[in-house]
Amino acid sequence: MRRIEGLQWAQRLHSRPSCIPLSKPQNKAAQAGLVYERKLAAVLEGRLEHGVWWAFQDANGPGYCQTDFVAKCGPGFVVLESKYTWTPRGHEQLALLYRPVLACWAEIDPTKVLCVQVCKRLTKDIPADYVVSPSLFEAMAAAEAGHEAIWHHPGGVPLLGAQHASGATTRNHCHI
Repeated sequence: MRRIEGLQWAQRLHSRPSCIPLSKPQNKAAQAGLVYERKLAAVLEGRLEHGVWWAFQDANGPGYCQTDFVAKCGPGFVVLESKYTWTPRGHEQLALLYRPVLACWAEIDPTKVLCVQVCKRLTKDIPADYVVSPSLFEAMAAAEAGHEAIWHHPGGVPLLGAQHASGATTRNHCHI
């Protein structure tokens, strides 16, 4: 996984760069992850942008990356990394690649990029200080508070926000 060092610029692309070949998952775990991501994209119904490509230049030279899901959120953004099974690698991608790229592109403080790993399966290896939430907005609130956030979405219709006694849904000032 690429880690950003000395980021100079970042830009959003309209599509996959022609120099990046289309690839198919090589094993069953990767295939399951791709199926999960596609199902999640279908149930989110365009609330978050799916598969946005980014170009950037850092101390390691030019690079490209693709966020699984991204949306405008108040003065910043929320970015989701989809994994079938929770993995620490998802949090590394969010913190060390996507957060600096989006912050540079949007010219905002990196803390304004909320990072959430969304996964179908949890493992016993999740550190005790990570916050596992049943809804997207609860996970975003955890990320905003500085925690490593996980949205546990086992399937079906996604729970986006917590319902209050008034019946209102928490939205964290996001366009989701």
